[in-house]
Amino acid sequence: MVFTLYRGAEHPFIHALNTIDGWALCIDLPTIGADSDAAAPDWGLAPPPDHQRLVAVNATLGVAADISIADLAVGRTRTFGPAAVSRITLAKFGHQQTGPAGRRVVVASDGGTVYAAGANGIVRLSGADLSVTGWLARGTAIDALAVTPDGRTIYALTGSDGRILIIDAASGVALGDVQGSGYDRLVAIVPAS
Repeated sequence: MVFTLYRGAEHPFIHALNTIDGWALCIDLPTIGADSDAAAPDWGLAPPPDHQRLVAVNATLGVAADISIADLAVGRTRTFGPAAVSRITLAKFGHQQTGPAGRRVVVASDGGTVYAAGANGIVRLSGADLSVTGWLARGTAIDALAVTPDGRTIYALTGSDGRILIIDAASGVALGDVQGSGYDRLVAIVPAS
């Protein structure tokens, strides 16, 4: 299955394409803030490690949805205090030995935590029930995220100046920046051997 995010005329949705059997269907996402042109691009999509579901989150609108792969339907949604705006990134699911990266939404390797980037920082959600467990880099527009395989460090691409912040995942404290600036992509985090 290939999953792609779209903004429809009335609401956002996920296009699910079965490339083996040759069929497709649309999974409607929550309509909260569907009329916001500024927040529409902030939807992100990520699979937890078990690949039994997908998590769709818009940190700017303050909404998260859990989608069952078996049913291809939204099972649970959560709303949380919205942050405040940025570009849709297609999620590609690989099998590399790297940390989740380069997306608006990433799920930690253990499945216990979901991180979602938005115009006002990063929201940290429980992987179990999508409840908010914290905010990181609050007040900073984040375009992409990467989490190290051990789940201890987050790398976040800022939208305004192309810096890559290094953030301690447990405390949310910014540890510094990756050397340089003007970055426009965050591709992968690979542990040093």
